[in-house]
Amino acid sequence: MRRFVWVIPLLLVILWLIGHLYSLEISQQQGLLESLEQQFSLSRLEVVRQRMNTVYRDLLF
Repeated sequence: MRRFVWVIPLLLVILWLIGHLYSLEISQQQGLLESLEQQFSLSRLEVVRQRMNTVYRDLLF
C-alpha cells in the first residue's frame, strides 16, 4: 500500500499540468481569434471609409 501512496500526488501533478497546458492553448486560441476579429473590424471600417469617400466625392462633383 505504501508503494502506491506516491502515485496519488504524481497523478494530481500530471492532471494539473495537463489543465495548465490546456488553458494556455485556449488563451492562445482566444488571442488569435481576437486578433482576427480586430483585423476584420479594421478592414470593414476601411471599406466603410472608402464608400463614404466615394459618396462624398459623388456629392461634391
